[in-house]
Amino acid sequence: DLVSKFDAQTTGVVIYINEQSIINQTKMGNKVQVYHLEVKYKYSVSGQVYVQIDKVKGTGLNNKRLKEVWNSNKSINVLYRTENPAQSMVELKR
Repeated sequence: DLVSKFDAQTTGVVIYINEQSIINQTKMGNKVQVYHLEVKYKYSVSGQVYVQIDKVKGTGLNNKRLKEVWNSNKSINVLYRTENPAQSMVELKR
């Protein structure tokens, strides 16, 4: 389980969200599908600031949650490893 690798959490700030999409051809025509969302964020641990990019699966629910974050205060929960705080991922509230 990927999340279990991270043993600490903090609050980060989203810098940008970039949709990575693909175009699928169907019988009904072309359809744009969001493949993943690239989230650039920053956070700090013990006074050290980290800037990272995480790729989040492009589901409708994840897209909605990230838009809520972006349209509010841009705060996001960040999970990281205490032995190496540069290793992190964003956690979308459920």
